[in-house]
Amino acid sequence: MHELENIRWFHSIDLGGGVVTRGIKSAEQLTAEFDVLGLTAENLRGRRLLDIGCNDGYMSLQCARLGADVTAIDGVYRESLKYVRQHAETKFRFYCIDLLSPSFFELGRFDVILHLGVLYHTIYPFEHFKRLASASADGATVMMETEFYNLPGCEDGATVFYDYGQNLSADWTSPVYPSIKWISETFALVGFEEVTLLSDHTGGGQLPGQPGGRRGRATLRARYAGGKTAAPFLYAGEQAV
Repeated sequence: MHELENIRWFHSIDLGGGVVTRGIKSAEQLTAEFDVLGLTAENLRGRRLLDIGCNDGYMSLQCARLGADVTAIDGVYRESLKYVRQHAETKFRFYCIDLLSPSFFELGRFDVILHLGVLYHTIYPFEHFKRLASASADGATVMMETEFYNLPGCEDGATVFYDYGQNLSADWTSPVYPSIKWISETFALVGFEEVTLLSDHTGGGQLPGQPGGRRGRATLRARYAGGKTAAPFLYAGEQAV
């Protein structure tokens, strides 16, 4: 127990036997976020699931408990995740790699992919969508949760705002704010269909001197159509032949 208390936790996780970690995110908040995804034993049992940016492992553990064959990845192997993997009765595999690592392609294809709280941490958002497509089996479901910002005057446009000056957030690790329209259209561009907005929570964060626009967090679900899709913007000359 002493080891548990010395770890900095982000997720509050019930490890069984009366042991619950005390994270920045409460158990109630995490349960609500998981419920939005609509994942059940019926649609997870026996399916390959990839949890990208798993952090302490809450989502990975919950999906594994529902019968999914879970692979989790993150660029950092935290002491919290080590503890979860050592002490939780339900197990899942983990690789300390980034989504943009060449090793990502060795993971294979998955039936369900979680991309939660990740997109706004990269300056290469489009490449993330390409890699999601590359890791999706035919008919795969991708769940994405992210910050968004619909620019003033372009609220319905497919835009990406790079917050290099930290006008929207003091968090320097979160430089990218796509619009909801950009997310849904980019899903479609790389081979996904049936893109559904599951939740949309609006917050503050207007740019000084620019009224309008809308910022918040959104959760979306998309289904991979399968088959060979063109690589948008890449080798455009070859595709046009």
